[in-house]
Amino acid sequence: MVLETVNYRDNPCYQPVLSDYFYPVPEKELDNHLVFAGGLDWYPNTDAMSYFANEIWPILKKQVPNVVMNVVGKNPSNELLTLAKQDSNFRVHGFVD
Repeated sequence: MVLETVNYRDNPCYQPVLSDYFYPVPEKELDNHLVFAGGLDWYPNTDAMSYFANEIWPILKKQVPNVVMNVVGKNPSNELLTLAKQDSNFRVHGFVD
């Protein structure tokens, strides 16, 4: 266990840190991965993702062929689900908890 110094309202405080239990885990970076997260039953999000899928995605795929789009949100449109079936790099995950 380590005592970590934290300033709270300009006063040093000490908090215990279980350094042998909590430690950083190296993460694998995912190059060229995009994420949209938001309720897909809300019109502004649906409209934005429809525009992205039809106008931006084709251009992006030409410029960055290995780009991956992850769409996270409840009630995705049939348009997005169809694109996900046609393009394995366009992934619709739906609702996540």
